[in-house]
Parts: sequence; structure tokens; C-alpha cells
Amino acid sequence: MAIVRSGLISLAGTALRASVQIASNVVVARLLGPDAYGTAATVLALGIVLELVRNSGFAAVVLRSGDQPNAVMVALHRASTLVGVLLAAVVGCAGLTVLLVVPWAPYGTLLLVVATAFPLAGFVAVPIAGMARRHEMARVVAIESISVVLGAVLSIVLASSGAGPIAMVAQVVVLWVAVAVGVIVVRNVPRGPAAPWAGVRSMAGLARDVSLVQLVSLVARAGDRVLAAVLFGPAAAGLYVQAMQLMTLPLDQIGAAVQRIAVPALAAAEVDPRRRYRQLVRMVTLLAWPVLTLLGVLAEPVVRLLFGAAWIGSAGLLPFLAVAGGAQAAGFSAVWYFVASGRSGRQLRWALVTQPVVIAGIAVGAQWGLRGMAAGYAATCVILVVPAFLVSTWGTSLRLRDLAVSVVPAATASGVAALAAVAARDVVSSDPAGGVLLPAVLGVAAAGLVSVAFPTVRGVLHRPLLRGLPSATGRGR
Repeated sequence: MAIVRSGLISLAGTALRASVQIASNVVVARLLGPDAYGTAATVLALGIVLELVRNSGFAAVVLRSGDQPNAVMVALHRASTLVGVLLAAVVGCAGLTVLLVVPWAPYGTLLLVVATAFPLAGFVAVPIAGMARRHEMARVVAIESISVVLGAVLSIVLASSGAGPIAMVAQVVVLWVAVAVGVIVVRNVPRGPAAPWAGVRSMAGLARDVSLVQLVSLVARAGDRVLAAVLFGPAAAGLYVQAMQLMTLPLDQIGAAVQRIAVPALAAAEVDPRRRYRQLVRMVTLLAWPVLTLLGVLAEPVVRLLFGAAWIGSAGLLPFLAVAGGAQAAGFSAVWYFVASGRSGRQLRWALVTQPVVIAGIAVGAQWGLRGMAAGYAATCVILVVPAFLVSTWGTSLRLRDLAVSVVPAATASGVAALAAVAARDVVSSDPAGGVLLPAVLGVAAAGLVSVAFPTVRGVLHRPLLRGLPSATGRGR
């Protein structure tokens, strides 16, 4: 039951961190306004890189490979830290260049500040993944939750004092400082002599491929924010980024929490991959799709309630981005299967094909403004779900039916949630609170009731998802 307990703790921590981050973003966005917020958000596209460093190929290797000798963990930890240092140098040089070329713009200073977080993200990647692999999720959740709270408090204080865009960047840096301190305090930093290169070469190859995939994906994820700023100005970029963050915050938190149990689960060769794959897809879509559906249906009252009238332009983007998020949630399983099955080379080649398609869809949509960008992004995300599944599972026992059947409970629950939320929205008062809270509560309740009506969902509630997976000590249960 250790893995099941770890999964529940991870999901609880995810809910807490997402709530804190959303709340702090709401307060800071109201204090800064779209213009200053958009300026900081353009630089904080690099914040995605920080998450990729923390969940890098080295972390994926640790999650997939099971228990490893301390010398191997030391070697992976040092390599991950080195990657963080190298990225910090690149971002720092970019900041210096911008500062010299356009000294009156804030971007150079913001880049220099955010560069300090990269070595920290690389430093914590392997220790955090190691704790997750050993099912020490209570420690992971405590460290990450405390860090998020500290960063959020500092950001609000700085924004309230008139610090401007630096408030958002400082939040990111403090978060990573706190995570690094937490990892040191709980004494989970691998120490001692490192394994020779020959002993970790194959692992480093997998880590390299996974990291390159993440780097390629970053271009698409960060490119739309930069494109919005270039084409439509920082204020419009602020609206776009705020809508994107409303979608990605819950989605990324859910994806990261499930990944920590999905990769080890799919890598367990002795377990039927089809049954486990279906369980994981059902889990992530049931967690993500109803939330995203309600965000799309209640977009205008949600934006008006959280951010105020100045941000109402974000509401028109949310329905499109919610569709994109739903497609990404369904596509998480392909990413996990690439890693768990050791097909990182195939994953890299697939990313080199698909990410230009995503960028092209966004660029084409940009001809119709911000909504066109969001629509182009959504369309490409939906189109790529099935091809990603086929490429990741080619030559295995998994079939497209496994994906289609697995999303039926989430699709049904989301549809009912949308109907319940729309019906409630049309009869309640027009004030923002009444137009959000009651429809959202009824929508979530309806989704939950419909979900448990499916025998496959009830079966997961009675049978632990990862029953039969070897424990951290290597003994089967």
C-alpha cells in the first residue's frame, strides 16, 4: 500500500500547491495590472524551463530505473546540477546582452534574476525523484508546499510595495531556494564517490533524449507567449499568459503528481500493461477534464471574480485553452509510455516532428489575434493526440481502443458537469461570486456522481491502482 498512499499524498499536495499558486497569481495580477504582469510573464516563460530541469531526463531515469547504488545516484545528481549551471550561464549571458542593448527595458534585469534559479532546479531534481521513487511523498509534499507558500507570500509583499514585474520573478527564485534548502535539511542529497561514466552511460543517454524532448517542447510552450508580446504588446501578452496559467496550473500539477506513479507503474514489466495503461489514463483525465471543462464554461465569471474587469479579455481565450489542456491530459500517457518503455530516442524524433506543427498552428491562428492563437493551439493539440499514442505504443499490445475506452468516464463526467454548471449559472444572480461558486460546486458534484457510476472507476477505488508493483525495498506485495 506504500505506493497507493504516496499517490494520494502526491495528489493532496498537488491540490494545495495549485490553490496557493492560483491565489497568489490572482492577488499579484490585480496589483500589477496586465502591462507589468505581461512584462514579467514574458521572461517567466523560462519558468517552464525550471520545471523541465526539475522534472528532467535525470529525474525520469531515477523514476524508471528502480533502486540504484549510491554511486550512480551521486553521478546522476552531479550531472543534473551541471545542466542547471550551464543553463544559468546561458540565461545570464542573454540577460547581460539585453541589458547592454536596451538598458532602459526591464527584461535584462529580470533574466539575470531568474538565471539564479537554474542551478537550484538542477540540484534538487535527482533528490526529489529519489524520494518519490522510495514513496517518501510526505517529505516531497512538505518541501514543495512550504516553498510555494514562501514564494507566494514574497511575491504579494513585493507587488504590494510597488516592486513591479520583479515581484513575480522573485517568487520563482525564492521557491527554488526553499526547495533546495528543504532537500538539504532532510538529508536526501546523494553524497560520496560518483560511479564511473561507463556505469551510467546508458542512463545518461536516456536522460539526454528525454531532456532534449523537453527542450524542444519548451520552444512551443514559451514561443506563444513571446509571440503574443511581439505582435500585440505586453498588455495583450499579459491577458494571454493569465488565461494560459489558469489552464496550465491545475493541468501541470495533476500531470506531475500522476507521473510520479505512472512511470514506475508502466515500467513494471510483470504487470499487464493494458490494464495499467487504462487505469492511468482514466485517473488523469478524470482529475483534469472536469476542471478544465468548468474553466471553459465559466470563463467570464471566473476571470471577473478572480482578476477584475481589467482582465476580462482573458475570458475569451479560456474555452480554447481548456480544449488544448484536455488534449494534453489525454496525451500525458504517451509521454509516460515513451519514458517507461525506454523509447526516448523515438520520443525525441516525434517531438522534432510535432513541435513545429504546434508552432505553425499558433502562428497561423495569430492572424486572427489572441483568440486565433488560442484556437490554433487547441486545434493542433487535439490533432496530435491519436498520432502520439500510435507512435509511442507501436509494436506493443496496446491498441487505440485502450485510449478511447479509458477516456469515456471523464468525457461523460465532464459533459454532465458542463450541463449542470450552465443550468446553475443561468438561474443564479449575476454577481461574480454567485456566477462561479454555485455552478462550480454543482458541476464538480455532478462529475463525481457520474464517475462512480462506471464500474471501471469503482473498481479502481476498491483495488489499488498499483497493486503488484515492487516496493521500494524490492519485495513484491
